[in-house]
Amino acid sequence: MATIWSICPFICTFPGNKSQAFQSTTIRAMRTVALSFTLLLQLSLLFAFFCFVDSFIAASHSASKTARRFPLLLQAQKKDDLFNSNKEAILGTVLGAAVAGPFGALFGAQLGGSLMSGRKQKEALISQLEEKGLTLEMVKMAEQAGRDVLEIRQGLEAGEEALKSFQDLARQLSNDDQSLKDAAKMLLVSGDEISAKEKLLKAQKTRTRLLSALQNAAKEKERCEKMRENLLVVEERVMKIESNMRELTSNTLIQKSFDGFDSTASLPPPVSDPLLEKFRKLEEEGE
Repeated sequence: MATIWSICPFICTFPGNKSQAFQSTTIRAMRTVALSFTLLLQLSLLFAFFCFVDSFIAASHSASKTARRFPLLLQAQKKDDLFNSNKEAILGTVLGAAVAGPFGALFGAQLGGSLMSGRKQKEALISQLEEKGLTLEMVKMAEQAGRDVLEIRQGLEAGEEALKSFQDLARQLSNDDQSLKDAAKMLLVSGDEISAKEKLLKAQKTRTRLLSALQNAAKEKERCEKMRENLLVVEERVMKIESNMRELTSNTLIQKSFDGFDSTASLPPPVSDPLLEKFRKLEEEGE
């Protein structure tokens, strides 16, 4: 900028300038141009500074929002990972406790892991089952029953949480409605009819929301009761499968205890196993 001011007199005194008035006018014009250029440069710098500040504030707000949401996202991800990692163990526990019977929860966990991992140990599993008088189809039936139990229980837990939320909302709206009506009464006593009318209008809107919350709570309660009924049916089916498996395994072990004895001639002729008939009936009911 100092350079511009320094060259103005030089420009105005080169040969060809004829009068002092012309030189003065030229100097004033150059000074005006230089001043305009300086002002324009300052405005450009100021605009760039404001743009930078605005971008910095937006980035800070976004980072702060992400930082607040990150713990929630991390917690949700950990919950999903925990569920996925424990899914086989959960199913195995159900099979072990409700289906595997005499083999215990450990054997049930092995069955659940084998079935859910693409049956990588299918041959070994079939061999183990045959030793105990069971078949892979029986285990599939048990697995499906265990899945049904887990799904219904998870749905029931979600429904109960939703029901509690609707009930809490209904209680809050009921309290708000009563507070608004009490406030309207006090305003009427004091003679402020306009404010009392406003309170009553708010109370009317609150009662509308309260009615909706109560209706949703009633629907969710009915849904939970239906899921409880379904859960009882599926659990009864699991108990039947467990009982049949235990009895069939017991009969197999008893039969194996006679192996090696040459006394088959004194035994009655073999008959069809009634437990297999029970399993066939359960399969037909499941279809």
